[in-house]
Amino acid sequence: MKDATHHRLHVQRKVIQSLRKEMEKEEARSLKDGEGLNRPLAVDSMPEIRKSTAGSRMLRVPS
Repeated sequence: MKDATHHRLHVQRKVIQSLRKEMEKEEARSLKDGEGLNRPLAVDSMPEIRKSTAGSRMLRVPS
């Protein structure tokens, strides 16, 4: 049981890490193109972001 829980948490961390990396790439791409200083984020897949935005679906990207 302990191994299964550890494995599940490990996989969750890897998935979140992968999502963050992909979001950073997308952000860099949009800033490079000069677009999207205000853009919606897929916050439903990342609970820590969902909590920090308190219901807001738009985050301002610092310029």
